Amino acid sequence: MTHTSKLITLFLLPLVVGCLPQSNVYDRTLYHTQEYDQNMYEDTFFERIQPSINSQTTTTLPTYSTTQPIANDPNGDTFAMQHRLSNTFREFKYGFESKLFDGILYCTDAQRISKSRLQLLPTGTGFYLPRAIGQADTLVLFMKAGADTNAGAQKINDLIVHLTFYIPRDNGFHAQTYDVSIQDLVPSNFPGYYSFDLPVDIQQATAFSFQYTIVSPIPSIELASKTGVFLYEVLFPNARWA
Repeated sequence: MTHTSKLITLFLLPLVVGCLPQSNVYDRTLYHTQEYDQNMYEDTFFERIQPSINSQTTTTLPTYSTTQPIANDPNGDTFAMQHRLSNTFREFKYGFESKLFDGILYCTDAQRISKSRLQLLPTGTGFYLPRAIGQADTLVLFMKAGADTNAGAQKINDLIVHLTFYIPRDNGFHAQTYDVSIQDLVPSNFPGYYSFDLPVDIQQATAFSFQYTIVSPIPSIELASKTGVFLYEVLFPNARWA
């Protein structure tokens, strides 16, 4: 995990549901400024894994679903808390990326002071899995469009999401990327729920990354750093781990 210097001791009280636990797992001031482009999250994942990639395949996934996970759970909060990866892996409770695995989808996301998401440029983010995927037929992302409207930026409407699974092979990794077109990315306070059916060839993957390409509206050069995807949660609700 990145930003390990920001971690506190592991002798923490158990996390509870709500905004308060966020202060216990990462520096609340990091990426929480009033300047939109200062809040774009960056890590060293791609720098670390790129030298180990010895083969790569890209495939287009045909469809995705935006159906809410449970009829009486309109924002997906219960679903996210039930299937958050920090329930399975203690490692995902700590560090700045823990925001993707804590099940918290919305907590005072006002005045650009994010408490519950990663604000990402198209370069995206990635993470290593504590254990390899044994079987996973579904990936769920909670995300929405973001923009610094004070600067005149427009929120992303259509995009292509690049989902990459890194599978150990020949003393390195095979990077299996799936491209999925998404139209009408949710722009509201609560993120949208996006469910992807995964092929079987992601088995044994030990790392995952999320990147995207903006299709519409494509920002001008001066507004490129004022537009981003807000990624709230990454779930593998039916996964079995090797």
